[in-house]
This record gives sequence, C-alpha cells and structure tokens, in this order.
Amino acid sequence: MYFLNITRVLNKFKKVKIKDNNALRISFFIIILFIGGSVYKDYGIAGDEIFLQWIGQLNFSNLIEILNFNFENDYKSKLIELSKDKGLFYWLNFSFFFEFISNIIKNLFSLNYSREIFFFIFFINFFFFFLSSIYFFFLINKRFEEKKFSYLAVTLLYLCPRIFAESFFNTKDIVFLSFFIITIYYYFQLIKKKNTKNLIIFSIVSGILISQRIIGILIPLMVFILFLFENIDKKKKLKKIFLYVFFSLLIISFVFFLLMPILWFNVLINIKNYIHHQKIIIQGAIYLVEYYGEYIPSITSPWNYRLLWITITIPEVLVIISFVGFFYLSIFIYKKLIKLEKKKKLWDDNNELLDTFIFSLSLVITLLLVFTWNKYNGWRHFYFSYCLIIYLGFFFLENIKKKIFLRNIIIFFLIINIFKNIFWMIINHPHQHTYLNYYEKIFINKRFELDYYGSSLRDDIEYVLRNDQRPTINIISIGQTYLPGASKILKEEQFKRLKFDNIKNPDYIINNYHLRFGKTETIDLEKYTKFRDLIVDNKLVSTIYKKK
Repeated sequence: MYFLNITRVLNKFKKVKIKDNNALRISFFIIILFIGGSVYKDYGIAGDEIFLQWIGQLNFSNLIEILNFNFENDYKSKLIELSKDKGLFYWLNFSFFFEFISNIIKNLFSLNYSREIFFFIFFINFFFFFLSSIYFFFLINKRFEEKKFSYLAVTLLYLCPRIFAESFFNTKDIVFLSFFIITIYYYFQLIKKKNTKNLIIFSIVSGILISQRIIGILIPLMVFILFLFENIDKKKKLKKIFLYVFFSLLIISFVFFLLMPILWFNVLINIKNYIHHQKIIIQGAIYLVEYYGEYIPSITSPWNYRLLWITITIPEVLVIISFVGFFYLSIFIYKKLIKLEKKKKLWDDNNELLDTFIFSLSLVITLLLVFTWNKYNGWRHFYFSYCLIIYLGFFFLENIKKKIFLRNIIIFFLIINIFKNIFWMIINHPHQHTYLNYYEKIFINKRFELDYYGSSLRDDIEYVLRNDQRPTINIISIGQTYLPGASKILKEEQFKRLKFDNIKNPDYIINNYHLRFGKTETIDLEKYTKFRDLIVDNKLVSTIYKKK
C-alpha cells in the first residue's frame, strides 16, 4: 500500500509543468534574498579578513588620489613599502574588485566601526552569490528548457549548507564561484550569438574572474580552443577568429590589470613577483590537516582528498547523479569523436557545444582536484566546480527523459534531500559550514577539520563574554586562526573587554582544532579546565578552556 502511494506521487511528476512567469521567478528570488538578508549578521569572520580590508582601503585611497591626479601619494608609498616585504606581499596579490565595491559602500554609508563594515561585506558577498544564482537559473533554463530544472538547480546551489554559510563570510572562494557561473552564462550567450557586444561582456567578466583566481584563465582558454577547433577547416573564418581572440585577450588583460593594483607600480618587478607568488599559492604553505581522525601535513594528503570532501559535503543524491552524468557525457563525447572524421564536427548545435565545454572544463578540474599536490581546507578552493556538478546531474536527468519513472523517482529524492538539508541548516544555524552528509556518517564517521575559517570563534567569544562579567578578559586561541582579527565582528563594547596579549597566562584558551604545522601547542590541564565544547550535529567544532 505504501509503495502504491509513492508510485502515485511519482506519477504526478509527469503532469508537473511549472508555468514559469515573471511573478513566480521574482517571488522565488525574493525569498532567496530575504533569507540571506535575515541571517547575514549571524556569522563570524576569518581572522585574516582585517588584512584584506586594510589592503583594500589602501588601494582604494590610492585610486582616489590618482583620480585627483595626485599620482605620488602617501598611500602609494605605503603600498610600495609593503610590496618589498615577502610576507606582506601575499596580501597585495588579491583582486581589488570586491574591496573596491565594499569601500564605495563603506564610504557612502559612513561606516567606521569594524562590525558594521563586516556586516556590509557579508551582505555584498551574499549579493554576488545571489546574483550568480539568477544567472545560473537562466543558464540551466536556456540549456535544458525545463522550468523545474532551473528552480531545482538554483535550490541545490543555494541550499548546499557549507556554501550557504560561506556565501556570507568567504570573500574569496564564493566570489570566484559567483563569477565562474556568470562567465559561463556569457559564454553560452556568445556561442548563441557571436557579436562584438557579447564578446566584450564575456571578456570583461573573464578578466574579473581571472583577477579573483588565476585558475579562472581556464574558461577563456577553453573557449578559444573550441573556437579554433570549430573553424579549423574554415580558412576564411580563421582570420576573423584570431582577431576575435586577440581583441578578447586585450580586454581581459586590461580588466585584469585594472583590478590588480600591485601591477600599477614597479610593473616589471611586480609582474615577476606576482608570477612567483602564484607558484607559491599553487604549491601552498604546509598546513596540518585533520583527516580521518588524524593530523597529517597537507603535502601528504591522499590523491582523493578533495574528491572525498565533495562526496561528503554536497547533497547525497546529487553525488550519484552528477557522477553518472559525467559518465553519460563522456560516452556522448566519445561517440562524437568516433564520428568526427565523417561529420567533420564535434557538435551539432549550441547545446552540444556547451556540453562539450562543460565536459572539457570538468575533466581538467578533476585532474587538478586529484593531482595538485598540496591539499587542505576541504574543497573550498574548488567550490567553483559545484555549478558544474549540478549541471552534470541535470545532463543525466535530461538523458533519461524517456525513462519517466526512474527520472521522477530521482527528482523526488532530490527534493527530499533538499528538505533534509533545510531542516539541518535551521537546527544548526549559524554553523552550516561544518556540514557533513550521511555518507560520512554511515561509511566513515571519523573526525575532519570542520572550521578552517574560524567562523565559530565568534560564538565561542560571545559565550565567554555572556558567562564572565569581568570588565577585562584575557583570551587567546591556539592554532591557525588569528583571534584578534576574528574578534572584530563583536560589538564595540564587547571587543573593548578583551585582551589578547597575555599569552602565557590567559583567562581562556580557545581551540578550534585548526592547528599549525611545525608548532606544538598544548594546554596545561592542571591550570585549565574545559569550559565548553561547541558540538554541531554530534561533531566537536571547538573547545573553550578556562583558568582554574
């Protein structure tokens, strides 16, 4: 009887046709924006965010001076001084785009105290993610031409617990994910209508993307290769394609240069230093990684480290259908390659060209996931691949449209998966960044690093302040996170009660288990007692120790 009831529900999916209109779309996205606008003040910040804002303020002030024709100013002098320091040069190598926007708003609203500034940064960060979800909606809609796919895809993007939480405080990876989606959308627009306008827009967003992360160069590189491949036998068109590519590269280079203030002075030296710095980023500093209940150096992380992280942190059903979707797409490309000699082309229409592009991009990114040798912080550096994972899942669903019952049962369980995540996110708010799915609970059930950003430190500090009414409290943290920076999210009167300089004899010690490589930090349990464990979904996130 129960099976028959489920069957009836699934069969109703045959008749489900979402009548998409402006009112429905607007309502859907208003709900998304409303949720983000309701919770963005609930999260903590990474300790290093204050350095990014400091550098951003210097760059912004330097730009204002330049626009006032004061090319030699104190801000530029300070930036030149910082660029000569090998340690501080790291902070100069980030794109100016996000900091430029946030500084305009900060000055527009006359924000002075860190807490208000960071709240605005949270909202701006979320707004970019929200904007990218609109682009993702139309990308899926134009490619698959099924309204329910568009709504499902955006819901999966938005309600992945880790990405949802980090869409507020992770100003690096989420902004990159957002522009990754936007760039792919404009690529699809470009292949549908190859004109100068679409090429310019694609080139501008590509420049912004690459300025965020150098790996963003994959998209224009892949696009140019496919353009050339498409016209390899058309000698008359090749010249035009080369001009297109050259024109696009000029725009991309200009936008990249504009958004990288480090390249505005000592150009040749800083280009050399930038390239050297990118090599260091790819190799990465060595971190201690908590993996399968043990701490290991990040350079010894196994080949499947990031693949495992993806598997245990995204919706369970999506893991399966995206993997099968990649397999289906691989077979599709293989069949096209076999027929290439006869047909002289790898795709028959724009949809197939986009599929080929997504497959090529997914293949390269999978290789990078596996073969980059220094792996840490879960898969946050590859969050941008999540939109490809969703795309592959829907590619599979499209290819089984004739198997109606199977398709409907998958969609049914996807929806169940989404509702399960919604309940989890509500119960464990604002610690969604610690989410691990049922695969981890059933098949692994070991400790993993849960709070590499240190976002939970806000909760820990506020807990101490609520339960200790002394006017001055000495507090420190052990591990990778910079506690004074993370504390800038507190109210001004709360922050003034904290002291961070008594390293040898503090009142409280916080351990969020994100430890430093090569540095042994222990807590003297004869002097300190456990004050609180922060437990999220039966997983230990952090511990506060109090002096006896």
